[in-house]
Amino acid sequence: YNKIIENVKEIKKLGLRVYGRLTITEQTNFPDYALLNVLNIFDGIYWQIAETDYNNPEYFLNNYNDSINKLIEYWIEFLKNGIVLSIAPFNILMNDIILNNKYNYSRCGAGTNKHLYITTAGNVTICPDRIDDKRYSVGNVKDGINEYSGKTFMDSELCKNCNVNYLCAGGCLRDVIEERSKEYRYIKCNSIKNLINKLIEKKIIVKDLIKNDIIS
Repeated sequence: YNKIIENVKEIKKLGLRVYGRLTITEQTNFPDYALLNVLNIFDGIYWQIAETDYNNPEYFLNNYNDSINKLIEYWIEFLKNGIVLSIAPFNILMNDIILNNKYNYSRCGAGTNKHLYITTAGNVTICPDRIDDKRYSVGNVKDGINEYSGKTFMDSELCKNCNVNYLCAGGCLRDVIEERSKEYRYIKCNSIKNLINKLIEKKIIVKDLIKNDIIS
C-alpha cells in the first residue's frame, strides 16, 4: 500500500491525474478514514462491489447503503463550500439527474458498437474483459463487424419495471448476459437504487449551488 501511494505521488509530480479504484467486500468499512485519506491523494475515486459469497447479504446491504448516504452528505457539505470532491459515481449521476439524461443502453457503451475492442487476432468484442467469450463477439476485422444482437439490461426482470433503470441502465452488461447469482444481483441492484434515489433528493440543493455560482 505504501509503495503504491509513493508511486502515485511521484506520478502526480509530473502533472498527471490519477484515479483510485476500490473494491468493496463484506469486510470493508466503507467509507472510513482510509477512504477519505485516499480522496486526499488521488484526483478522484470510484468503486465496485465484489462479486463473491456473502455471509449476511441483508446486513451488508443495509450497512453499505447507510455508509453511502453518509458519504453523500459529506460530499454535499464540500459542495456548499465550493469544493467538488471527485467521487465519480456521485458526480456523473448528479450531472445526468440535473440534465435529465436517460440511457437505453449500458452506461459503458457495451452493446451499442460505440465502444469496440479489437484483439491481437483481429476479433472484435463489446467488452474488454470477455475477449474470448463468443456471447460478446461482433465479428472480426477481416470478415466484418456486425451490430450487437445479444441481451440488454431490459432483458432482465429486475430492470424492466425499475423506476431508475433509465439512469442505472442495468449496471454491468455482464450481469445480464452471464445471469449472475440472485444474491449478488439483489445487493448490486438495491445499492444502486439507494444511491440514485439519495442523489435525486439532493438535486435541488446542487442546482441552487450552481445557480448561485458556488460550484459550476
